[in-house]
Amino acid sequence: MSPPAGPRCLEIEPVGDAFAVRFTARQLVDENVIAAVGSRLFQLVDQPGPRRLVLNLGQVQQVGSAMVGKLIALNRKVQAAGGRLVLCAVNSVLYQKMFDVLRLSQVFRVYDDERQALQALAPAERA
Repeated sequence: MSPPAGPRCLEIEPVGDAFAVRFTARQLVDENVIAAVGSRLFQLVDQPGPRRLVLNLGQVQQVGSAMVGKLIALNRKVQAAGGRLVLCAVNSVLYQKMFDVLRLSQVFRVYDDERQALQALAPAERA
């Protein structure tokens, strides 16, 4: 049996005190891939260090219901650890399916691009 392909579907880059996570797969529907991706994302939350995550969905065209469940579970885990998770670069078709139909806009903040999302996660400076 070959190793799970999930982690190859991700590029993870530390940016300041956050992680930019870029999905490189066009489809996130395979159960094995989703399990591996979920495991890798949960590891980011479990390790010491930043618990601020930007998930860049710019390449993604299709998301299965299991992946939606993983994203919701990840968001809960990040929040429980005192962190924040935001999404960015969601294409209009995917946005309509995921956010309008499933009402995920009540769960996730979505930004147009990665730069905006990272700025939104930056800690507020104190005067």
